[in-house]
Amino acid sequence: MVLKFRNFKIIIYIFYISLILKLNSALIVNNENELLKAIKDKEKNITINDYITINQSIVISYEISIEGSNNNCYLEFNNEYNNNNKLEFNNNGGIVEIKNLGIYGNVVVNDVKEISFNNVNEIGQFYANTDDIVESHDIKMNNMKFNCVKFIDNSNSNCIIINNYNLSVNNSRIEGNPWSNNGILEFYSDYLYLNITNSDINGIYKNWGIRATTSNINISTTKIYNCANFANEGGGVLNASNSYTYVKNCTFNDNYALYSGAIFYILEYKNFMAEDLEIYNTTALDSGVIYMNKNSYYESKAIISNVNHINSCTQQAFIACLDNYANLKVTNYTGYNFYNDILNGGAFILKGDADLNLQFVNIDHIYGRGQFLKGMLVFTYGPIITGSNTLIIKSSISNINVSCESTSSLIIWQDKGTLTMEDCKISHIKGINTSIITQTNDGIIKLNSIIIDDYTSTVPSPVFNNINPSYNGPLSLKNVTVTNVNSKGVLFRTIASSIQVENSHFENIHTCIKNNNCTNNKNIQQSLEEASILFMDVYGSFISRNNTFKEIYGYAGIITGAESYIVLDDSSFTDSYFDNGLIHINDQKYYYCGHYKIENSLFSNIHGINGAIFNIVGYNPIYTVAIKTFTSRFINNVASKNGGVIYSINQYTNDLLIFNDCIFYNNTALQGTIAYSLNKRAEPYFSNREDIIESINGTFATNPSIIKFTEDTPKFISVLSGNIISEKISCSLYDSYLKKIKTITDISAWNINEVIVFELTTNDNYNTQLLGQTHCYYWNETCSLSNIRVLGNPGTYKLNLKIKNFGEYSAFKDNSINLDLEILECNTTKYMYKKIYGNNHKSCYTPICKSSCNGGKCINDNICDCSNMKLKGKFCDQYAYLKRIKLFDVLFLIISSTLILLSFVTIIMIKIYKNNTFIKGGSIPFMILILIGIIFSSVFIILSTFNRTILVCYLRHLFYNVGFSLVFGSILVKTYRIYKIYYRLEELRYIENLKKMYLFIGLIIFFHISTTFLWYLFGSVTLNSKLVKSTEKYIECQYPKTKTIGFAINTLILFIGYLYSFIIRNVDKCFKEPLEVPTYLYFIFTFFNESMELIGGFSINIVDFFGSFGSVCCILSVFYYIFIKKFKRIYQEKKANKSNHLLVVETAKSTNFIERDRQFEFVSR
Repeated sequence: MVLKFRNFKIIIYIFYISLILKLNSALIVNNENELLKAIKDKEKNITINDYITINQSIVISYEISIEGSNNNCYLEFNNEYNNNNKLEFNNNGGIVEIKNLGIYGNVVVNDVKEISFNNVNEIGQFYANTDDIVESHDIKMNNMKFNCVKFIDNSNSNCIIINNYNLSVNNSRIEGNPWSNNGILEFYSDYLYLNITNSDINGIYKNWGIRATTSNINISTTKIYNCANFANEGGGVLNASNSYTYVKNCTFNDNYALYSGAIFYILEYKNFMAEDLEIYNTTALDSGVIYMNKNSYYESKAIISNVNHINSCTQQAFIACLDNYANLKVTNYTGYNFYNDILNGGAFILKGDADLNLQFVNIDHIYGRGQFLKGMLVFTYGPIITGSNTLIIKSSISNINVSCESTSSLIIWQDKGTLTMEDCKISHIKGINTSIITQTNDGIIKLNSIIIDDYTSTVPSPVFNNINPSYNGPLSLKNVTVTNVNSKGVLFRTIASSIQVENSHFENIHTCIKNNNCTNNKNIQQSLEEASILFMDVYGSFISRNNTFKEIYGYAGIITGAESYIVLDDSSFTDSYFDNGLIHINDQKYYYCGHYKIENSLFSNIHGINGAIFNIVGYNPIYTVAIKTFTSRFINNVASKNGGVIYSINQYTNDLLIFNDCIFYNNTALQGTIAYSLNKRAEPYFSNREDIIESINGTFATNPSIIKFTEDTPKFISVLSGNIISEKISCSLYDSYLKKIKTITDISAWNINEVIVFELTTNDNYNTQLLGQTHCYYWNETCSLSNIRVLGNPGTYKLNLKIKNFGEYSAFKDNSINLDLEILECNTTKYMYKKIYGNNHKSCYTPICKSSCNGGKCINDNICDCSNMKLKGKFCDQYAYLKRIKLFDVLFLIISSTLILLSFVTIIMIKIYKNNTFIKGGSIPFMILILIGIIFSSVFIILSTFNRTILVCYLRHLFYNVGFSLVFGSILVKTYRIYKIYYRLEELRYIENLKKMYLFIGLIIFFHISTTFLWYLFGSVTLNSKLVKSTEKYIECQYPKTKTIGFAINTLILFIGYLYSFIIRNVDKCFKEPLEVPTYLYFIFTFFNESMELIGGFSINIVDFFGSFGSVCCILSVFYYIFIKKFKRIYQEKKANKSNHLLVVETAKSTNFIERDRQFEFVSR
């Protein structure tokens, strides 16, 4: 019985096991038909065993599990004929599981309660939707690869669209669509959950990342990169509105937004938190990391912490832009290498009434060049009610470079609202026209425990620039250190608001002035450049308590408006330099003065020009203001000119400047070691004046008020007209204390506009005149005049010494003194009395010649009468130049001009009779060259009538040799040509042509021109002076020894030409030239001239006469034998033609001539 019962139990177990195995067994499908049948049979477990292509949509409306049997199992939906083929699940609340499968195509999920993807690779679009918002619906993606490449429904082309589902993505990789600019994930829900962990999202530079509305977003340990948003709405990675967002331990690389938020675009958020982020290479129009906007005020939190951000390129807001009522807290944020190109720049931009809290934010290397750059760290604008509020704690910013030329701020630009900054460091910042901090529109700034080091602005700009138009926007500094301000530009500037500085230190300010390398800009307000510490317009206040100002340089320290109020309490000003004092008042320039209260302060080792501490140039009494100083110390202050501590040239200083119980020690100045005033009545008030005067010498000095002649100046001067006053006239200036006025003697510090100038005149300008040094400068302690020449009619006059220019001093009444002057009568028997200085007054003088007249007579100053002397000149010590013989010069000028004219006439006659046998037989080209040579030789004759200069020497040599070459060279070539024709007829084919003959003449001319040019280059030709009869001198040309080469060549040409003439003596006279006479003449005159040159001692007139005469004779002989005889025969020929007998005879001769001429022309060709 027991055994049967046990067998029954075994049977029951086997039944249940079989039932379970049957229920859990999966249907294996291998093709589309099997799959469609399985779905039609509502198989719940399907195993895909192959790569299946499906040609229609599949709709599954029940719970199902689909699994691939291996890694090569895919469902591919063929959309070649139907783009809507997809995998769709509609199961009204069931569960769907897909794992180990590849899907090529779109997946649609409707009303599935839960769908999970495990180890699924989908290429396509995913769309999930449910209208059931009561029950929870979930989508789970684990180890999923999603690629939005194919099968995109163009009507709705975001890759993943989720509506009213919780979405969980884990350990997955999602990649966007390269053919679309839409997004990767769009998530709509009623505060459902979007969880992404341990995943990668790649926007492939085409798609934005995630867009979520009214959601709970949780993204962790995920890398999101290459996302790009080209839409109007921002957010390259995440666009979330009305959502709770938490992002942790994520990396963002190379993300981009065309407009706002390269990574986050957050609207109407409930809470936002992002921590432990790595951010690289963000790019956007604005908001390199996050854009946040709340249109109304409600409680919400937004926190970003533990971020490492490298490379951000935006037009504004490198990190965050907060709009309207947005708020953000940023902690432990490190940023590096931010770049701005066009708009406002700034790491954080706040618009409206946004709030920002920065803690442990460190930003390094920001570069901006936008046209409208404002604050490079924080920029606020556009307040709604209260404006933006910012708190910055324990942060640093360094290496900012702004190249924008418009007004900007390197750190903060605060509009309405409050900015508080504590425990921060700012270093190495520079720009073109930039302040460090700017506040406007009632913006309030509070700085506490701030270090600022190394600031430069090319255009001088205020370091702290408070341009609030009312008193409601104060600036407060506590425990602030500012060092190494390199450029000009005032430290503090306010228009109408207040500045309060406590326990702060300012050192090494305006070092460019110290190093003399400042840049200036004419377009800025001059006072902003001239004031070094404080510039305040008409209204406003400045309170300094327990501060130190050290090593500050500039035109002036403090310049303030009439209604301003300044308190300097327990402050020290040391080791500084101001051209015009620490406190500068000049109502004529700025209409500035102000109310000052100075108490318990130290002023030590401050240097200036006039008044190291107080420089009061002008003060208008309509401003009821005063400078009151109590129990302060003035030690070791130095003025290079006047007033070691105080310089005042205003008559109201006694009412303006008050000192109570102040200590003065070791202050120095040229005049007035403590105070320099306009006069005694205008000195400041000192409560301990008597003690100061008793203990310190030279304490007080005033403007000059008296002029006195020095003791060495005579009281009466008498002088003859035209003579120089032998005595020196000197004067000195004295102040109201009868102390002599001293001026600087350092010429390097001398300014002509600041020097006192005296002028010496007389009381009668009609009858007197002063020549020479009538003006003098006041130098050191005196003004001295000497070498004054007095001209005028005899009589008694007054010399008046008066200040013409007061220079740096104020004008005073008694500014001239007089001296008696007498002009004596001139004894005309002893002295000369005439006008010698080109004026209306005569001079009485004895002529003086500094050098001896050498036997002549001194008739005027340095003028001798040499009329009876052989030597001439100013002092009868110079040889007279030999006078040329005018008759000979004129005669040779006429002859040479006639020869030139005759040459031109002859050339014309040759052209007229060019067909005549006698002319043709003489070779027309060479006859013309001979005439040109005669012209050159005639010019040589003309040059011989000139006095010798270097140019004349070169021209004489050149024209002489060129003329000779043209005349005798042409004759030589012409004779040699006839010789060839008549004695070598059997070799006619070898006879040289005309070009070679011209070349020969050209080479001779080239030789002479080249020689002359080389002489000119090396300066070989010089001028020598020679004496004639030991009393007259003349100038002659000295040629180099190479001149003999030219002479030898000329002689050789002449000899060869004469030799050929002799050989052809029997040739018909029609063709040959009788050269005996020209050659003999050339030899004779050349030999004669060279002999005179060798023997020497002949005057230039004799040499020129024989040289010109010889040249005329040679030219005339050539003219006669070559041209006149030919024209004479032509004349005889014409005369002979009148008789028949002679006609017959001449015809026979002409026939012979014509035949010879034919031969001549043939050979020439």
